[in-house]
This record gives sequence, C-alpha cells and structure tokens, in this order.
Amino acid sequence: MPNALTLVKHFLPWTIMLAFLAGLASCPYSQWQIDNADKLVNQLCEKDAGIYIYERVEAPASYFKVKGELPQTPREQNPPDLSHPYVTRLSAPEYFLKGNPAVVRTEVLIVRQSDQKILSRQVGYSRYGGEPALLQSFSPIASQHHCRHFVGSGSDLKSATYVNSPSFDLAINKPRIFR
Repeated sequence: MPNALTLVKHFLPWTIMLAFLAGLASCPYSQWQIDNADKLVNQLCEKDAGIYIYERVEAPASYFKVKGELPQTPREQNPPDLSHPYVTRLSAPEYFLKGNPAVVRTEVLIVRQSDQKILSRQVGYSRYGGEPALLQSFSPIASQHHCRHFVGSGSDLKSATYVNSPSFDLAINKPRIFR
C-alpha cells in the first residue's frame, strides 16, 4: 500500500495540468463576456455619458487655492456645511451588469446648497473585471473599459460649471448644455 507522499508525488503533476487546462479553456468564454460588456459600455456611453451643464455660476474666491488654477469644490457633508455655496455630490453607483465582469454607471453632481439645484453633472460608464480567476491572480488590477469620448475629468466638470474657471476645452469634451 503506497503512502500519502507517494500518492501526492504521483497525482500532483496531473492536478496542476488539469488546473492549467481549465484556466485556458475558460479564456475564450471570458473574452466573449468582456467583449459583450465593453459593447454595453460603449452603447451606454453613446446614449448619455458626458458633462451636462444646467447653470453656469461664479465660483467663490475661497474655492481657488492658487490663482489661475481650477477651483476646488468641496464634497457634500452630512450635516451640510452651509459655508460653501456649491458642493460635489457623488451618486451611488448603478449596476447594469453585476458579477465578473461588472458594468457600472457613475454620476458626479455639482449642487447649489441654498436651493439644492443641480448646476452640472458628469455621467460615466465603466466595465471592471471579466478575466478568468486563474489569470486574475497574475494581474495587479482587473482590466477596465471606460467611456473615453464623451466624459471628461472632474476638472472638466468644474471648468465647465464655473464661469471664472480656467477655460474649458470645448474641442476635446463638448458638454451637453441644458438651460
């Protein structure tokens, strides 16, 4: 009767080989899932991603740390800090696809505190993950796919919202302006 060490030595190479083959077999299916999730992100980006401006306002001087740089809009707090006329509000992420991969909608708002009016918002979509579990262990971060053409950075949102902000580059990111 063979001992446990002999059994491990005999079956270990086969176990490693089977795990490797299972990981390879899952790659085409994972890539198909990633491609479909990326297509969904692109469709959603085309539909409503971007910067929306409802009202342009003047940023208070206290929002500028350095003259000529972008204003820093404080984040919304609970309870509200009414010393700031405008705040940034992050909406809860909305999942269009949960799991691996995941497709998420994010929204950032700049809100006037006095009447809670939304001055501007930035909408974006992203796909996170989708790789087979075997490959995820070799990657420092999961792969991602975001809206590229329609969404600027948070700096673009501030620049488009505040009339006294450094110029917003309309050639790169055209905001959807609603008045």
